[in-house]
Amino acid sequence: MKNKELLLIILLFSVISAKSQYISADQIREITDLYKSEQYAPFNQKLNSIDFKLTERVDDYILNNIKHRSELEFERKSKAPYNKHLTEFGNAENYETSTWNFEIEETSIYFKLKSRLLLYSPDAKNIFDQYCSKLVTIDKAVEYPYDGSSDFLKKFVSPGDNVGIDPESGKIKYLDWRINIDISYYHESKWTDSKKIVIWMEFCEPKHPLRVSVDQHLKDQEKLRSESIITIPVQQVGKISKVLVSISGKQSQYIIDSGASDMNINKSMETYLKEIGAIRGTDYLKSGQYQLADGSIKEYPRVLLHSVKVGEITLNSIEANITNDNEPLLLGKSFFNRFSFWKINNEKQTLELKKRN
Repeated sequence: MKNKELLLIILLFSVISAKSQYISADQIREITDLYKSEQYAPFNQKLNSIDFKLTERVDDYILNNIKHRSELEFERKSKAPYNKHLTEFGNAENYETSTWNFEIEETSIYFKLKSRLLLYSPDAKNIFDQYCSKLVTIDKAVEYPYDGSSDFLKKFVSPGDNVGIDPESGKIKYLDWRINIDISYYHESKWTDSKKIVIWMEFCEPKHPLRVSVDQHLKDQEKLRSESIITIPVQQVGKISKVLVSISGKQSQYIIDSGASDMNINKSMETYLKEIGAIRGTDYLKSGQYQLADGSIKEYPRVLLHSVKVGEITLNSIEANITNDNEPLLLGKSFFNRFSFWKINNEKQTLELKKRN
């Protein structure tokens, strides 16, 4: 999560009164960071420290080409009275439980963190007012009035465009918003003392964001086309640059490694390409010896790949070695030597390629 988005979360929760002691701004920041980075052990510990326990976990799944992962539900150990008249008789079922749900949605284009926090408190209306008084100070935030679904409802959407690049097509994609927060207050009826706040929070980031305005990006693209230079989005993971490579239609993320003599495929990919007829017996080359990072020499089988596509560029007859499944996929010199010019633009997070004339 970017610092700006985390700052917003801090603003949202820093207004909670000392009397309520639901959660602090620092704890929200830590919990969000741990959840996003999938450090689940300390993430659970932090939630336990503020009286929430894990009650449900859903395994990762894919639905409509969207990967859903890390679906978690936590419940607050201490409960709020639902009806004080009934609870005087010791009926434990008449207590309400605060919950906190987390989920991540991911596609090739965007990363979305979703969170739903349900808080029960006798002081709910006061806390609701404090939340909203902080959020309306956000520059150009949009506020929607009560819509009949609760006693009070306010909606806040971040200003400005949220724009990224589709790594497969290279086209611009608008994601509409970066931050979307709905805050509702409910006092369910005069017969109960159940007062609650429901906070829906969604934070959406493009996986390949534009580093400049859309107008400037289009101008840059036109200039590059006039120079016969093609740009392809790259994913930066620490000091490693990755790019999406399609080999006879099979897509995989490859590490850009100009020090590798050849690009490679692994044995699982070899099996798949043989099954679909993309590798035939006549495509195998003489084995080659390669020096590894530790200085040792290893011999690998080699093969000729008929179709290697990166972005809009498709190359034929690319030499590749065949590695074990546990070894990284590398895009090396057998690919880059087919171009007169190439570089990684760190500022724009793109790979720039120019074909030989």
